Amino acid sequence: MFHNGIVYWYFKEAVSNDVINKIEAAVKKIKFKKGTISNGEKTQYTIRDSDVKFLNDQFIYDAVMPLFQTANKNAGWNFKYDWCESVQYTKYGKNQHYDWHVDMPSKLYKRKDPNFNNKTRKLSGTLLLNNSSEYTGGKFLIDFREHRQKESVMEVKELQNKGDLVIFPSYLWHKVTPVTKGVRKSLVIWTIGPQFS
Repeated sequence: MFHNGIVYWYFKEAVSNDVINKIEAAVKKIKFKKGTISNGEKTQYTIRDSDVKFLNDQFIYDAVMPLFQTANKNAGWNFKYDWCESVQYTKYGKNQHYDWHVDMPSKLYKRKDPNFNNKTRKLSGTLLLNNSSEYTGGKFLIDFREHRQKESVMEVKELQNKGDLVIFPSYLWHKVTPVTKGVRKSLVIWTIGPQFS
C-alpha cells in the first residue's frame, strides 16, 4: 500500500502566530476530554494518554487545506479526498503519550452525515502549536517498514517549532513518545475520501 516511496511531507513554520493565537483563543471555550483510540474505545492509558478538544472553525481549514493539497501533489501520493473531520487539539503533559497506531479506522465510516459514509482517512497532519524547547520527550516517530529500509523507525525532526506541519498517509504507523517535562501542544487534521483500491 506504500505510495511513491515518500514517507511524509513537511512545512516549516507553515502557520502564522496569528492563526495559532486564534486556535488557542477558540479552544479556551471548550472542555478537555481524555483521548480515545479508534471507535471511541477507552485506552486504560497504556496505548494513549492525552487530553483533547475538537474544533470546526473555518479559519483553520483555510490555513491548512492548501498545504495538504500541495503535499499530496508534491509527494506524488495523489490521494482522492473530499472532506475533513473535526480537527483535534491535543495536549500532552508529563508522562502522557500515544503509542504506535494508525489513523485509519478498522471499518469504513457509517454516519448520518453523508460526507462520511463509506469513506476512510487518507492524509493525516500534525501541526505543532508550541516550540519543542518548551518540553522534553514528546517526539513524533513514524514507522515506514513497508518502505523496506533497514531502519524502519524514524523521528520526524522537522517538527520542532511552533507552526511546523507534517503530513503523511493515514495508514502509516506513528507515535508520540512520553513527555518527560513541560507540555506539548498540537493540532491533528485528517482528510477523508473513498477507500483505497
